Amino acid sequence: MSAHIVAIAGDGVGEEVMAVTTRVLGRVPSVTVESAPAGYGHWQRTGTTIDDDVIDRVKQSDGVLFGCTATPSPPPESYLSPILRLRRLLGLSVNIRHCRSVTGGPMDVVMLRDCSEGLYSENESLIPDGAVAEYRVTREATARLARAASAIARKRACEVTVVHKANVLRKSDGLFRQVALETIEAEGVAWNEVLADAAGYHLVAEPGRYEVMLMTSQVGDILSDVGAAVAGGLGLVPSLSLGSGPPLAEPIHGSAPDIAGKGIADPTAMLLSAVMLLEHLGQTGPATEIRDAVHAHLADRDPSAPPPRTDEVERDVMERITR
Repeated sequence: MSAHIVAIAGDGVGEEVMAVTTRVLGRVPSVTVESAPAGYGHWQRTGTTIDDDVIDRVKQSDGVLFGCTATPSPPPESYLSPILRLRRLLGLSVNIRHCRSVTGGPMDVVMLRDCSEGLYSENESLIPDGAVAEYRVTREATARLARAASAIARKRACEVTVVHKANVLRKSDGLFRQVALETIEAEGVAWNEVLADAAGYHLVAEPGRYEVMLMTSQVGDILSDVGAAVAGGLGLVPSLSLGSGPPLAEPIHGSAPDIAGKGIADPTAMLLSAVMLLEHLGQTGPATEIRDAVHAHLADRDPSAPPPRTDEVERDVMERITR
């Protein structure tokens, strides 16, 4: 079985971590990778964040690797985030993020968040004295998310924790809670529930408390950053988005313009995102080999030493793959 992947580096450190990842994937004979441009820099040069021909190539691929993109704040009216556009065009709605402690700590939690609605449905309007953002929750998207969480919990032999604020958002999060629990029960998986603010506290105070967490877009976006901080940093957490089109893998960190070009960006999250994509595409052998090499590298890092440079991580991972 072969896989054809489109790699979009994007902006900032995206170019550096993607370069490492594509070179590592070059060791996998069953995988072909083609590079394509997109991002804020591309918009500055061409007036578009992602070209139509790139979108066509993405739709015809088996999967996508995306680095990161910079977004001006506030963005101009003509600026459309390439990652949000790709999620919409590929019908991606389930975002899976894995926060795992680097030094053998207790945190090893898979977080699933919706990435098609909630507060990120991008439906906003002005009112006389301010602005209103639509908080959208649907049965279909919630059930799809809950089925994905159930499948992962079944594989890990654990329960799903549904995270919500139904005590305040009685209709929207109330529906999210209801549909999620009904779906998980129908899947024959055990469940638990927790309020979003309490979940944030527990992630810090009891890092090993949760194994699979299910949540809405904004809550998942925030809590996965909390989990990343406890696990060791944003540069270590991968993600994979699934839907009706080709899957898309990306690290959860941003473009980090303050360190871009300095050779110190950590490619770990990008490498592990590629692992998640390979596993989903049935490339289990290469995925296992790369993941084991990255995990072994992380286990051998000296916490008292300065963080390794980008090329040092690549060299060490490559050596472990070829052993």
